[in-house]
Amino acid sequence: MSSKTIIEKIPYEKWSEFSKALGPGPCRSMAFPQGEAYAIFLNTLKRPMVGMVWYTYAYRNNQWRKNAIPELQNLNQKQQIAFLNDNVRLLARISVFEEYRHHRYAQKLLARTIRKIGVQYVECLTAHDDIRSLLDKCGFILYDENLEQNLSYYLWTR
Repeated sequence: MSSKTIIEKIPYEKWSEFSKALGPGPCRSMAFPQGEAYAIFLNTLKRPMVGMVWYTYAYRNNQWRKNAIPELQNLNQKQQIAFLNDNVRLLARISVFEEYRHHRYAQKLLARTIRKIGVQYVECLTAHDDIRSLLDKCGFILYDENLEQNLSYYLWTR
């Protein structure tokens, strides 16, 4: 792994360019409302993009959030939405181009950006073992699983 990398905030729309390198499936989707995106680049003359992470808004409440985030317990629906917008982001996408995988770039990208987004909670709902492993390494806590759908709900707290 190169010890010199650069992480920069980029427009979230860049995901559409990045997703061309991904296989078919839901990870290619832009089905989330805006948010913040960061890319990791190698510190070389050509500065190739290695990977990208995209955080978006928790635009509606769900049962997992209600159970995992104590501040939501006694709020009405309008207050819940306001709290979510101010304090919670969804880790919508993270990926590293195939030729750069297995060098911990995703871990470095997540660890260095999660605090930059300035919220108290970051959540992730995943069905992928490699993402589960990454979330464990970056301090997320597994709060719930739906074994029938192979989904795991993780939460990071500042």
